[in-house]
Amino acid sequence: MSGSGKAGIFTLCLGLLLCRVASAQEEAAGGPVVFAQQRQKDMVRFVNFRGALEFLYRRENDDIKSREGGSETFSEDRFEERLLLSSQGYIVHPNLVELNLAGTFGLVQDSISGTQSDNQTGTVYEWDVSALILRKEAAPVTLYSRRTRDLINRDFGPSIDNTITQSGGIVDWRNKAVPTRVEVYRQDQSQRSLDSTEDINISQNVANWHSEAKPTANQRITWDYTFTDAQETGPGATLPGVTPGGTLSYQSHDATLAHTYDFGQQKRSNLSSTLHYFNQSGDFGLERLEWTEWLRLRHSESFETRAIYRLNQQTTSAFFGPSSDQTLQRGEVGFTHRLYKSLTTDGMVGFQQVDQSDGFNSTEWFTNLDAVYTKQVPFGRITANLGGGYDQTENSARTAITHVINEVHTFNDPFPIALNIPNIVANSIVITDPSGLVLYRPTGRRPDFTVRSAPGGVQIFRDVGGRIPNNGTVLIDYDLAAEPSNSVDTTQFHAGLRYDIESGLLKGLAVYTRYSQVDQSISASAASAFFIPNSFTDLTSGAEYKRWGFTVGVEQELHDSTISPFDAMRYWGRYEQSLSRDTRIQANTAYTVIDYREPTIHIELLTVSGSISRQFARGLYGSVTVLYRNENDTTIGQTTGWEEQAELRWDHRQFHLFVQFRNSTLDTQPQSSSFQFLQVGIRREF
Repeated sequence: MSGSGKAGIFTLCLGLLLCRVASAQEEAAGGPVVFAQQRQKDMVRFVNFRGALEFLYRRENDDIKSREGGSETFSEDRFEERLLLSSQGYIVHPNLVELNLAGTFGLVQDSISGTQSDNQTGTVYEWDVSALILRKEAAPVTLYSRRTRDLINRDFGPSIDNTITQSGGIVDWRNKAVPTRVEVYRQDQSQRSLDSTEDINISQNVANWHSEAKPTANQRITWDYTFTDAQETGPGATLPGVTPGGTLSYQSHDATLAHTYDFGQQKRSNLSSTLHYFNQSGDFGLERLEWTEWLRLRHSESFETRAIYRLNQQTTSAFFGPSSDQTLQRGEVGFTHRLYKSLTTDGMVGFQQVDQSDGFNSTEWFTNLDAVYTKQVPFGRITANLGGGYDQTENSARTAITHVINEVHTFNDPFPIALNIPNIVANSIVITDPSGLVLYRPTGRRPDFTVRSAPGGVQIFRDVGGRIPNNGTVLIDYDLAAEPSNSVDTTQFHAGLRYDIESGLLKGLAVYTRYSQVDQSISASAASAFFIPNSFTDLTSGAEYKRWGFTVGVEQELHDSTISPFDAMRYWGRYEQSLSRDTRIQANTAYTVIDYREPTIHIELLTVSGSISRQFARGLYGSVTVLYRNENDTTIGQTTGWEEQAELRWDHRQFHLFVQFRNSTLDTQPQSSSFQFLQVGIRREF
């Protein structure tokens, strides 16, 4: 639907609301009294009218200065005058059509200055309307449409205007045997940056179908299907094989059929069967068929066994290079034994077989045994764990490109994501958010990530001020180049001990240590320099103290490895407390020192954040937040960032006033940037 069509629908709803408001006011004011005549029932009726007039002013300023002398400045002044209306109602009867209407309509004046100055006048509109049809029948239908606007704030970076428009319908079939929900909707998402270099537009047509059934008391069948047709414009210049400024698009079918059967004494054992099919075409090609069987046998309160089998067949393709077919089979059997509440033992043995269309195959055997012991001791509790395992993998020669898609990783600041794969194609790396819709960029005024070569693979660093949030989870696609045949043997051992003091003078203190060791050997048919065994020992020791709202801790990690050995020290402190009924304070600080030995890299990261919120008087609220970051990396230099946020809100009966302010500065080796945001709003409800 076009923007003018959406505006027309909203204007019609707005007109109906205004007419009903005027009618209600006339009735309240009085009128001619008619006797002996029953009032005709309204075909359309609205109740619970609420409205407001709102004025908003926003000031944004984004400035970047290069160390080489260039600079760019963008600023915006925006005024908005808005009318907000909401109501509930029905057509004929609430059981026939129940209505919920809310809308915002107004004018906006924009004054933008930068590389090109511009003055614009337009309209601003948001809405949230829905109609529930035949709500008490067997298959009620919900029709809805909503448009929302909000701000995405990035640490040490400018805010992004985020607008989402979604319209669709839902059918709930309340069948006793097979309850079913079907939803179809269209969603358009627009993210706008002040300088327009990070603008993206995502459009999706989505259909969801969910059904479930219980043929017997101990069986359950579920069915889920989703069709998605998505297009994204904006970041095409960052991806191989895509025209700069072009459109990325894909279509996907995602279907899952699952069956669960409970059996045995008190139905404590179960067998779960899952069949999952996924087909994605377009710029991200992937077809996958997966079958999983999970058998869980509960022999007693303290002992259970399990058996798992998974078959995965998939075809993948990337932006360049041929497609590849892969068949994976994985099976394992295991047990869990609980001795009272003190000792839990878990063991397993399994295999994995991978066959690819280019002739590559891999056979893996593995086993693992872990034990966790918990014991109440004087003044507290001791928790100990001990475990180990063995893995043997035989890999044939790989003669063609292999595509890896949607591998899940999480950034752990300031550590990078390490892909310890010697044959990875570095320029094939594509990173998206967990939904797979937002593509992150390694270039631009504010890049999202940086890829660096490292022994045995590559390392991916999150760029401060980019779109990837701190400790954010991402999906990574990459290609693997050809490699000679090889055999990998890995033995791993780990142990840990923790003592939590729960009474006495040292209540709240915990001391712990963790040790892990991995010994890996690789034998290859070609030069051994191609492979680097990932053997390491890691010893971590630390202490943490919690008392009176404070948490302080210190931790040392000694990581001696054949790939990127390092030593790290971590210090942290947290405080959270209500100083009074009206005041609450929070503070966090962390200091990390990392010394990599091969190659020699020294990293220091200090982060400090604090916030205080207070109710000054009845209806008067305020809060202040400060964030500081200082990172020194001998390879890229020093990064220093400051960010301050403040908010003040006054509510007096039907009058509301709020002020929001945000200031962010970030200094790096290649450039310095700053961003300011000020918003003032006044609202009068009626």
